[in-house]
Amino acid sequence: MNNGSYNVLVIEDDPVDQRAFRRFVKGNGSPYNYTIAESVAEAKSILAAERFDIVLSDYLLGDGTVFDIFNLKTDLPIILITGAGDEEIAVKAMKSGAYDYLIKDLEQNYFKVLPATVENAISRKKAKDALRESEEKYRTLTENINIGVYRNTVGPDGSFIEANPAMVRMFGYESKEEFFAITVADLYQNPDDSTKFNEKLLQERFVRNEELPLRKKDGTPFIGSVSAVAAEDGGGAVIFYDAIIEDITERKKEEKERERILKALEAKNKELERFTYTVSHDLRSPLVTVQGFISMLQTDLEQNEREKAETDLKYISNAATQMDTLLSDTLQLSRIGRVANPPEDVPFGEIVHEALEQTAEQIKSSGAEISVADDLPTVHVDRMRIAEVLVNLIGNSIKYMSDSVSPKIAIGHHRKDKEAVFFVKDNGIGIDKNQHEKVFELFYKLDKNSEGTGAGLAIVKRIIEVHGGRIWIESEKGTGCTVYFTVPVVRTN
Repeated sequence: MNNGSYNVLVIEDDPVDQRAFRRFVKGNGSPYNYTIAESVAEAKSILAAERFDIVLSDYLLGDGTVFDIFNLKTDLPIILITGAGDEEIAVKAMKSGAYDYLIKDLEQNYFKVLPATVENAISRKKAKDALRESEEKYRTLTENINIGVYRNTVGPDGSFIEANPAMVRMFGYESKEEFFAITVADLYQNPDDSTKFNEKLLQERFVRNEELPLRKKDGTPFIGSVSAVAAEDGGGAVIFYDAIIEDITERKKEEKERERILKALEAKNKELERFTYTVSHDLRSPLVTVQGFISMLQTDLEQNEREKAETDLKYISNAATQMDTLLSDTLQLSRIGRVANPPEDVPFGEIVHEALEQTAEQIKSSGAEISVADDLPTVHVDRMRIAEVLVNLIGNSIKYMSDSVSPKIAIGHHRKDKEAVFFVKDNGIGIDKNQHEKVFELFYKLDKNSEGTGAGLAIVKRIIEVHGGRIWIESEKGTGCTVYFTVPVVRTN
């Protein structure tokens, strides 16, 4: 063996051609570290024992042909060196895996192009190995990631050319074979979306993070984020699409939940601002009264006006009582949702009965006629809190009775949009439409001279909201009032 840059196996059984090769290497200083084999069998033995970069082989060998060398599956670049007139064999050899071929001529001019041919073959082999390694890494990556990777033909009903396991799993199929039997349109909840996406990709050639409504094999809907690129041929025509897809259904749910929480927090902050303002405003009123009458009390005491001093003390006491009531109602409102009884399944009729017992004296003294529906459902609530709601609503109906008609209060429920809606309805004086929202504000009073702090309906609203329900009023001045609310209902078969 001669020292050189490339290890070359020369398979040649003709001594003349062997000598010619030796002279060529020696005379040109070619960077070949070569070994000569005279037969297929010898070549096979040498290849099993030594490492080579390239094989140069004659067509006809002592015990076979160059095609026997191809059958050894060496993965080495093979250059066929054959006699003149063997072009047909050379073409066949190229189809069988030869990297190139050279035609022997009497003047041995083929040695002039041999170095470039060898260099080109080895470079191509290195490029091929690098590509194979890259493809193997890519294949390993796509086989193991949880993101779907696929290739499909052009068109809304295109067929799949390739898909990784994650893609097959994502859509609920058992195997690639089963997955490849469907079309692209089969993945969409609405096939028209497949047409639109195909048109967009044809026009833009690249689409990133497109959110599409897709469906699994069993029809389960989900949202997929797709990024795709259109592959073109030499003429610029699109021949297929390569794409990746990620199931972002949970992410979208989390985004919606985060948005809901942020909106709720925003609403709570606004509610806290209103609450703080209302409390500070309404507590200031009795405080101003106290301060004013303390000053008057000092003056009256200095002037020894005993009767006036007693009147001053009475006003101070009333203002203190009012402040205590305001503080108690404020504390009660703040405790709702933080201090509560565990919710339980209870017939709504039982809660109504408890509320009527608590308001029995008011009902009797007012002469109100009470009617309760028979078909009230079972609810899942904090029993005491909902009874408190009913007591408050019944009390308001009695407080705002009309003098011109016999007072009537009806308690019942109806179904609306698959939701159970409860109501307390009266034939009292009614409420102007512009006050339907205001009455639920803390310390707001329809009648400024009436008893109480005006916190009742604010507390009622808070109790209903803690139960995940809604509350609203339908009323007009002089036509009575109906308060509607919703709470969780126990489903029955």
